Amino acid sequence: MDTQHAAHNGLAAGNTVPLAENQHINLAPPVSMERLREAMGDDAEEVCEILEICVTQMTKHIAELHRAIASDDANALDLIGHNCAGVSANCGFTALVAPFRELESMGRESRLAGAAEVVARVEKEFARTQVFLHEQVGDF
Repeated sequence: MDTQHAAHNGLAAGNTVPLAENQHINLAPPVSMERLREAMGDDAEEVCEILEICVTQMTKHIAELHRAIASDDANALDLIGHNCAGVSANCGFTALVAPFRELESMGRESRLAGAAEVVARVEKEFARTQVFLHEQVGDF
């Protein structure tokens, strides 16, 4: 089996494909469309309105995370991480849940070292989530 075919099989299975030593790219969809439909319903117009609000709010929260890190505000990191993890889980934004939970824990433990890297991961997964949603739902 050639490498290209193996990578394609990994994509279909939602596995990770090694990029370099200790680096992997997650090929699982960033959003559970089933959970999204459960949370938002099937009315396309309503889903688009809700997604627009979610994206706007998430963008604001990511900016707040940067401010919290810059001001060493562990409490804000905990609170924002907690709220965003909950919203992400409820809406099916599966790729965002783990990094937001990590930020929540870091804030709760007043452990801000490395938080900027986790926020960078949130930003990357948020961008991937938005692309996926635009592909699945359309413009919102």
